[in-house]
Amino acid sequence: MIDFNFTLPTEIKFGRGTHLEAGKLVRKLGRKALIHYGSDRIRKNGLLEQIEAQLRQEGVSFVEWGGVRPNPSVEDARKAAYRCKEERIDCILAIGGGSVVDSAKAVAMGARFEGDLWSIYCGEQQIPADPLPVGVVLTIPATGSEANGVSVLSNYELGDKAAIASPASIPKFAVLNPELTLSIPQKETAIAAADIFSHCFERYFDLRRTSRIWDELCEGAMRTVVSITPPLLGELKNYVLRSELMWSATVAHSNMLGPGGDFACHGLAHALTVEYGIPHGAALALIMPAWSSYAYPHARERFDQFAATVWGEADGLAGIEKLTKFLRALGLATSLGEWGVVDFSPDQLADKAFAHGQEYLGGGLMNIKRFDAEAIYQKLAQRI
Repeated sequence: MIDFNFTLPTEIKFGRGTHLEAGKLVRKLGRKALIHYGSDRIRKNGLLEQIEAQLRQEGVSFVEWGGVRPNPSVEDARKAAYRCKEERIDCILAIGGGSVVDSAKAVAMGARFEGDLWSIYCGEQQIPADPLPVGVVLTIPATGSEANGVSVLSNYELGDKAAIASPASIPKFAVLNPELTLSIPQKETAIAAADIFSHCFERYFDLRRTSRIWDELCEGAMRTVVSITPPLLGELKNYVLRSELMWSATVAHSNMLGPGGDFACHGLAHALTVEYGIPHGAALALIMPAWSSYAYPHARERFDQFAATVWGEADGLAGIEKLTKFLRALGLATSLGEWGVVDFSPDQLADKAFAHGQEYLGGGLMNIKRFDAEAIYQKLAQRI
């Protein structure tokens, strides 16, 4: 087992009606909050009004900042950070899914930083050690951003996407009420499930971890996602299944399954999101089978274990086929052609994947160098 440090400072409030505790939780963080959210859906369904009433009751003033897009932009985060400085905001409440939470973390850093926010994401400047505290009311479970320090931003002007991580960015609290997820449509639910599965999958394929307990935690989490997602897609308002998926998302990407992770698939998927606007989880659904078939010869024993423990299959190739069939059964594409992308350049996608001068992606199972990335992208030309 590798050496590691572990802390989970996020206070989790899980269950029915827990969003009604948001006001008291924010009150612990500050006196003036930026309410950060995406679409007006939370205004139309009354959630925003409920939470603002709680804040008033607790004596917390607030400023709204909505309109966060999927795959949030540094351009918008810059403006929101400037507003925080103008309004003397001292905490941020993110209401939404992973994109909103990632954006909130960026805004929290930008509010305490005098340079250009993107310089932090591209590695030119150090991550601020004292961002504004962030709390979360989660409405779309997928990324695990509500209980980790990761933040991903897109720079649409440069056509780039980058991720950073800092313990200082871990949210102080996360309200997880599965009732708030009952209206998520079928397609978005499937995409979220693929994202959750990928976080377990990428930790599992980090061979540096060498721990049976971490292996079994990942295997169990993957089996859970595989078993609950198909019935949930047929019964979208099933509270029990929504609860399982919501907690799986948090567990999968908060180091509860152990530290580390290969995450080459994430690096490769980011290029698809930047180039074609494919949602993050859907891009991972494209990449995971392609990466698996490419990496299989380098780690046959590991893929055999994956096949046996997650899918009940005798060998790694059968396990990869089962993974692919599972993603298709969720209605997710396994080729770019299914997204209407017929003519594409693996070389240009590799350029985007290596835009920050990396020597390689991953490293937990194998080092994905630029020529490897091209070969993996080439697999997306046809249905695997």
